[in-house]
Amino acid sequence: MWVGYLSGGNINNSMTAPVSDPVPITRRPRIWCVFIWAAVIPVLVALAVWPMLASESTSTVAVLLFCSVLFPAASICEALGLGQLSILGSSTIPDAVLIAAMILVAYFYGLVPVAFSRAVWWACGKLVSWAGTK
Repeated sequence: MWVGYLSGGNINNSMTAPVSDPVPITRRPRIWCVFIWAAVIPVLVALAVWPMLASESTSTVAVLLFCSVLFPAASICEALGLGQLSILGSSTIPDAVLIAAMILVAYFYGLVPVAFSRAVWWACGKLVSWAGTK
């Protein structure tokens, strides 16, 4: 009985639960870390590319990175029926929607390598622990 514990009195040894062998603590992979780290890659790339896009002599790499995010985002917006992207004329996709879709595409571009590297790291850890037990 735990009456002594609940009432604030002293607990003698006969009232304590028996101590068993300690259970080994296993670390579970934290999946949320992958989603947080996936946002870091696009932010770093954007910070590196932004000065190149802002300058008058735009780099080819910056234009390719911008287009690799713009065209998939535009196709997502067109598939959802939010408008049409026109390179030569005016676009009917609202700017806020297009920018949000570009951020989403850039996030998924960052999610793929982070998830892949975490999976490889996890598999290597399992392989090492498996090899250590054999």
